[in-house]
Amino acid sequence: MKRADRDGDGRLSKEELKQAFRQLGSHVTDWRVFRCLRHVDTDKDGLISASEFDALVKYAVSKYQQTRTEKDRTG
Repeated sequence: MKRADRDGDGRLSKEELKQAFRQLGSHVTDWRVFRCLRHVDTDKDGLISASEFDALVKYAVSKYQQTRTEKDRTG
């Protein structure tokens, strides 16, 4: 999380989250980033805190696995 937190405030903004995904080689759409934020931002401040980061990782992994399963089914 520290690497993705460009402004050093201890939280990830939508833009920082999008850049973090890109650094990991995943080019996610703004819509997907919004959905991810909405899903894990429990205090609804529009930012991902350190305590919400674990949920973010779990959410991203589950979506990746879901996408892989759908691709495997369709060939």
